[in-house]
Amino acid sequence: MASTSAAVCLRRALLRRFAPRRLPALNRPLCSSNQEPQKDTTAKRSALRPGPSSTHDWIGPPNPLSNLRPIVYHIPENETELEKRLRHLRQDTEDWNQDFWANQNITFSKEKEAFIVSHLQAKGLGLRDEQGEGTWPLRTSHSS
Repeated sequence: MASTSAAVCLRRALLRRFAPRRLPALNRPLCSSNQEPQKDTTAKRSALRPGPSSTHDWIGPPNPLSNLRPIVYHIPENETELEKRLRHLRQDTEDWNQDFWANQNITFSKEKEAFIVSHLQAKGLGLRDEQGEGTWPLRTSHSS
């Protein structure tokens, strides 16, 4: 029984690390099923955006899917065509990186979940929900 609860705790810890930060169910303690659920304590994000008079690039909080920090580039008043082209190329590269890593992380999380489920099925085990109740064993075929 201890090894199955350890497997559930490990699975939950892995899911918490790669899941989007907005899911309140993943903000609960990892392994204590006897504690009361805690209220959602995710940080509220500021809607503050740099104004057009800003003199510096702004770096935002990490994107929950790509884990990259977006950059809002400063546009100088006397920007030359070459500087403008460079700024646009930098922004295009950053946009591509955001999309690539968001897709990569989502794909990785889905494949990791499928891997965990398939290995649990191979061992005749199943998944448990938040309350520790689950589908044990996780076999789809019915034996008579």
